[in-house]
Amino acid sequence: EGTFSPNRLVMLYVGCNASVHIAAVLYIFQVVFRARGASHEDLGLSTRNLLKNIGRGISAYVMCLPLLLLSTEWSRIFLKWMDWTVERQSIAVLWQKAESVPLIIMIALTTAALAPVTEEIFFRGFLQRVVRHRVGEYATILITAVLFAAVHRNLQYFLPLAILGA
Repeated sequence: EGTFSPNRLVMLYVGCNASVHIAAVLYIFQVVFRARGASHEDLGLSTRNLLKNIGRGISAYVMCLPLLLLSTEWSRIFLKWMDWTVERQSIAVLWQKAESVPLIIMIALTTAALAPVTEEIFFRGFLQRVVRHRVGEYATILITAVLFAAVHRNLQYFLPLAILGA
């Protein structure tokens, strides 16, 4: 009595994580819309050509997949050579601890939908546009890609995440 089961702790963590993502998106909308009088299209959000854009995104990902796999393997070999141990990502641990279908659905929605959409809105829709006004286009891509990888706090996947964030 009075203690949380591991399943409830995981659900609480995932719920807090989802809340942070939603709050971040709402804050970005607040900053962009209210402070600048901009529209959702200024964040790269538009329903125009939606299916075409989704197709382009999937195609770009598939084309990058060999480079992502190669960079992942290179990172693994390099870290092993350096004798660095890498902790498992917290989301992998959460997946292992999930014991109920609602929790698995909640983790899946957070990691496969909510987090990527939030990241896209923040890194590509907001941060890239802000940084681009201060530095050139290539520097903007490099800066936001490195920040994207750093936010994930995983040394083993830093290079693949930077490529994905570019």
